[in-house]
Amino acid sequence: MPSRYGGPISVLLQALRRTLARAGLAPADRLVVGFSGGPDSLALLWGLHHLARQGQGPQPIPVHVDHRLHPESVALARRAAALGEQLGLTVLVRTVDIQAWPELREGGTEAGARAARYAALAEVAQENHTPWIAVGHTRDDQAETLVLRLLRGAGLDGLAGMRPLTELSVPLDPEHRTFVPIQLLRPLLTVRRQTIQAALSVLGLEPIEDPTNRSLAFERNLVRQRVMPVLEEVRSGAAETLAQVAEQLQDDADYLHDLAREAYRTIVRFEDAFAILDRARFRQTARALQRRVLQLTVRDLVDPSWTLSRERILALSRAVERGRPATRVELGRGIVASIGYTEAVLGPAARIENFLLRRSGYPLLEPGAVIPLRSGMTVRLANGWALVVHRAEEGRWFLRTRRTGDRLMRPGFATPVRLQDWLVNEKIPSYLRDRLPMVADDGVVWWIAGLGPQRFVAPDGTVVELRRSEEAQGVNETVRTVPGELERVLIDEATLQKRVAELGNEIAQAYRGQRPILIGVLTGAFVFMADLIRHLPIELDVDFMAVSSYGQATVTSGVVRILKDLDRPIEGRDVLLVEDIIDSGLTLQYLLDVLRRRNPRSLRVVVLLRKQKPEAIQVPVDWVGFDIPDEFVVGYGLDAAGRFRNLPFIAVYRATK
Repeated sequence: MPSRYGGPISVLLQALRRTLARAGLAPADRLVVGFSGGPDSLALLWGLHHLARQGQGPQPIPVHVDHRLHPESVALARRAAALGEQLGLTVLVRTVDIQAWPELREGGTEAGARAARYAALAEVAQENHTPWIAVGHTRDDQAETLVLRLLRGAGLDGLAGMRPLTELSVPLDPEHRTFVPIQLLRPLLTVRRQTIQAALSVLGLEPIEDPTNRSLAFERNLVRQRVMPVLEEVRSGAAETLAQVAEQLQDDADYLHDLAREAYRTIVRFEDAFAILDRARFRQTARALQRRVLQLTVRDLVDPSWTLSRERILALSRAVERGRPATRVELGRGIVASIGYTEAVLGPAARIENFLLRRSGYPLLEPGAVIPLRSGMTVRLANGWALVVHRAEEGRWFLRTRRTGDRLMRPGFATPVRLQDWLVNEKIPSYLRDRLPMVADDGVVWWIAGLGPQRFVAPDGTVVELRRSEEAQGVNETVRTVPGELERVLIDEATLQKRVAELGNEIAQAYRGQRPILIGVLTGAFVFMADLIRHLPIELDVDFMAVSSYGQATVTSGVVRILKDLDRPIEGRDVLLVEDIIDSGLTLQYLLDVLRRRNPRSLRVVVLLRKQKPEAIQVPVDWVGFDIPDEFVVGYGLDAAGRFRNLPFIAVYRATK
């Protein structure tokens, strides 16, 4: 550094050198510089240009963004260009229309101007084949940002303020169709505003005074001109203290973000243009992480630059954690959350109902449809199903959707019940209820396609059967008519195999570089474990334990017995317990207690099915395949008194009386 530079100029240049070294920028690199012509950006541009001429920094590309916020903006742009020429640099001027940006409506003028400004800077960076952008925020700006965000009700991430280096994905257009990744530098965050002013005075540089910086209509100006002086009167050095607090909070925010990203991978999965959240896993996640998981979800789903408002995040968090099924939460930008019994689905409002209907896999009929049944006819239903009418008394039976006041005649009962009450008690999602095909006689529904045995025989000898349509494509054909005691298919084979593959991928990542021992719980978990290990491309060992809590019954007895113990020690090993189903939680709790006493290095749990039982023991589980209603299920290794283990799907079992 030339000897003639000292004091404030030395402080300025040292701050720039530290940031450039941390970013790894070399003299051959290009750096777009946001240049309003004000004191901060002028000092930043001068310093970067000085270092570039000394061969100590990248080549600066100054850009002035005209927001058209006041009549003098064009004249200010000309003055900024002239100021750049004074430094020996050509300033690019970009004009933006902040009215077109949704951030204006969501966060006001400052938010709209910021979005449009960063888009203009990112566009110039893209044109110059560089991801690097620098802006002139100072130590005082950091303090003001903390105060502003505190007043707006920001969480820890917001209070952590601005960082010297931030990776961003910036939308280039108001519709947020095209994004470009940038590396945003704030080299002056350690420099006070008074140091900047002193440096410019020594250099003899006259910055531009933007009239909008004096307007108290903008919150930041109000904080800067009215609030910060009062805080300095209350406690000298308040701005420096606030800036230090923001920096301290950044470490905490980073730690929580890493934890939230881990939780996010276990809670959220994506199908098409929709995010599926596991409600049970979300409830088990710490509150400090829940909001972060939701923010990560909307960013990955919709827009990496989108930050939900505090009110919307809280509303969404409450709905996912404890909202009633059929609750809908409007998130903005045409995105909604639909709450189900075990999952919450986020996606475009215009498409979410069709997605839920298709994803359900149920046979469906258009609402209001009425089809008289006659012998030999076949009715095509949605989701690859068909209703075959083997025999029907014409004029009596109709295939239709539900009507107000319908009653349901259940097998084995003499009197009907209110259909609406039955659908609610069976936890049938509300979006399905108006589309379920029903065989009805007058105002009485006798059979509902997809919610009971796939063959219905009426008292008068009418026979209908639900089958997979031969014209259905891409639909699992192994879901076939289930035996008499099996009420309905709960999870079909294709869905099972897809989820097992997902679990295998998640578990393989968790055990990367390790050799876990997988302990299967016999006999129910043997099919699940066999499929799971085929999706684990890692070294592993396998062992089994056999326990019993059901015997010949369809409800757990509450007594757990070990029938077969492990064949090898597990001390110092990474253990993954593979369970088929959690019912009361008693079996799993007992097994975990037994295994912990054998001193494994780590002990984790993957379970295929978890019943939703309020009275169940809450046992921590690392991976869950499916949350299911509190019903006795069989298939895919699960049995009823030794039967049905070989079914390739999960079905609801009803014991015959």
